[in-house]
Amino acid sequence: MFRFGGNGLGFDLSYGLLEAFYWLIWIITSLIFVRAIISWVPQLIQSHVGRFIVALTEPVLAPVRHLLALIPFTRRLPVDFSPIAAWILLMIIQRIIVLLYSLFH
Repeated sequence: MFRFGGNGLGFDLSYGLLEAFYWLIWIITSLIFVRAIISWVPQLIQSHVGRFIVALTEPVLAPVRHLLALIPFTRRLPVDFSPIAAWILLMIIQRIIVLLYSLFH
């Protein structure tokens, strides 16, 4: 682990990275939730804010959507389950980060 600063003002770099990843995942999951809600209103999803949210979440949702397409019965469903699957995967990753922090801190 790396320490910066001195005189009690230092911080643990590994903790900072874990905390940054934790909050990044929180932001992404929140944006996925907002995207799912605004997808029900075409005017919102096509607005500037909607397109911005789509641009931020699509790099996470596209691979999950591709993996779900490999499961035969999900191809016939009229609903896109990639936000739910991505949310679950991100929550698992977030829990692993919390576990890693508790193990090494």
